[in-house]
Amino acid sequence: MDVQMGLTVGAAIALLLVATVTVFFFVATHEAVEVIDEELGNDLRRIAAEFERAGDGEPSPQPLREGRALRIVDATGGTQIVAGPWPATGRLFPHRTSSLLLSFASPEDHLVRGVGVSGGRRLEAAVPLTAFVKESREHLGQIAVSLALGLIGAIAITGFATRRALSPLREATRSIEGIDERTLDARLPLRGCADDLERHAIALNRVLERLEQSFQRISAFSADVAHELRTPVNRALNLADAALDGDVAREEIVAIRESMEEMRRLIERLLLLSRGDAGRLPLQRERVDLAALGRDLVELFRPSCEQNRVTLEIDPHGGAATAWVDAGLLQQAIANLLDNAVAHTPAGGEIRVDVAADGDTASIAVSDAGAGVSERDRERIFDRFVQLDGSRSAPGAGLGLAIARMIARLHGGDLRAGASPLGGARFELRVPQLASAAAGAADASPSAGEPSRSG
Repeated sequence: MDVQMGLTVGAAIALLLVATVTVFFFVATHEAVEVIDEELGNDLRRIAAEFERAGDGEPSPQPLREGRALRIVDATGGTQIVAGPWPATGRLFPHRTSSLLLSFASPEDHLVRGVGVSGGRRLEAAVPLTAFVKESREHLGQIAVSLALGLIGAIAITGFATRRALSPLREATRSIEGIDERTLDARLPLRGCADDLERHAIALNRVLERLEQSFQRISAFSADVAHELRTPVNRALNLADAALDGDVAREEIVAIRESMEEMRRLIERLLLLSRGDAGRLPLQRERVDLAALGRDLVELFRPSCEQNRVTLEIDPHGGAATAWVDAGLLQQAIANLLDNAVAHTPAGGEIRVDVAADGDTASIAVSDAGAGVSERDRERIFDRFVQLDGSRSAPGAGLGLAIARMIARLHGGDLRAGASPLGGARFELRVPQLASAAAGAADASPSAGEPSRSG
């Protein structure tokens, strides 16, 4: 890159130098031609004045400068040499010939200028261009040497400048080459200036930071999956060993089945999250009445709430709201929110479901009377396997809220946590109401948001 940039900048400077010296050369040539032409004109006017004073006589050739020729051309085209030999070789360039053409003249060429005199005759003078051509060639030689030196200097300076300017990029490249999965905490050095390379390094550092966080989440995710699966697997193995040591009791078979069912649910949830992240979770959209969906789920969860002495109600004054969604997935998302609320609402508490419509967006919110979620944890609870109580003894694997947010985002909506008017947490799931509003997200695969208070 140093060589390419150096050559590019050097070539640009070279073209500029060539253009500059070319203009300078032609300007100098034009000035020299103007001087020669003016001198020749002065001589002609002086000789013409003498010619008029002499009448029919011939003017003296002495006023003509050395090396120049003078002749008279009469009305019939006849010529009479007055002074010097008229040039027989080379080209004769008439008065006001362009400087560009004269710059290519040879030493044998002459510049010719004439002036009219009495009797319809014309007085013409020819001046050799030998000195002019010699001087022009000397100028060309000097210009060529200067141009060569200028080009060498330009290439050297641009090479040094580009190499120095790109040295931070080379350092960054060496730093990046040394980064692998074990050194993702490394960062590119910053120079403290606000140029493009500095902004490039800052952007790469942010990418490295996101990669490091992603690897950390993957590592934590793997450990969490292993931990969640270890408990039901160990329980199933212990029960199987006990069954092999003696008669198989129905209770042992039931316990083994419950452990397998727990693993099946966890694996299905993980697969659902994985397919959502990869954009391989197709949506079967249909128009769904959210109020009716909420009432059905309330009735489904009411027995478990009554068993825990928790009141579960849906706001009877909520407005009508319909959404263009996948009914099965949306039902699963709201069920996860209700599961979460039931797990965190103490006996004697209350859970309320609210359905509303606002413009092109429909929402369904689940509020509980539990301990609530602090403001700093309202995003962290959507990370997978996160349980704010910090205990693995809590029910669930911490995936429910992650799945609910993923489903909301797949529909072009979102899931947010906030404070509940009942004193606990409030989770509001918003989705587009109309097909046109949802169409833009039909094929989208946003990141799964992430997971749960207890889930």
